Amino acid sequence: DAPPAFDGLETRALENHPELPLAARDARWAERGIPARSLQIWRDAVAARFPSPDAGLGALPARAPMIDMARLPVGHEAAAAARDIATAEQLAVRIRNDVRAAWLATHDAWALAREAQARVVPLTDALQDETLLRYNGMLASTWEVLDGATAQAMARAAAHDALGRFWLAHTELQNVLAGGEYAGPEAGGARAAGANAGGH
Repeated sequence: DAPPAFDGLETRALENHPELPLAARDARWAERGIPARSLQIWRDAVAARFPSPDAGLGALPARAPMIDMARLPVGHEAAAAARDIATAEQLAVRIRNDVRAAWLATHDAWALAREAQARVVPLTDALQDETLLRYNGMLASTWEVLDGATAQAMARAAAHDALGRFWLAHTELQNVLAGGEYAGPEAGGARAAGANAGGH
């Protein structure tokens, strides 16, 4: 079957992540603890010192931007509150990115496995059957039959490998949806290899 539809997966991962509710709670408490004007002054100061995301790499500062707290009419609590809010927002963005990356990896692995099983393997089987018919009619050599059998075996091995990669990607997606971190498309294979090595 095809991988699950993408709609709703981000929400599911956000709800299941163990750290996001704590970060969101800290952000809410920090935001309530200071006047909204103080937080806005701090955000304006940060926006003035840091380039906007649309400015491109050419607008990056040559050295780390510094904010002179002595010149701002707000206390350090505004910076702490802004940091807590940014931490929660950054975590939510990372979770969404993990879901998208894991889903795309699963979808790509599924497409490759489906192509291998539905087209590549049947094609090599048909070619080998044709080679055997030609061999029986003394129109093909033994070497052609052996080459065809080798290609057939390699196609089947590749199809099994593609199917295995799909299931590893599917497992990684389920891990992300359950609140785990996405470690990359090859993480499932590395994890399985580590488990096998530890069992010997």
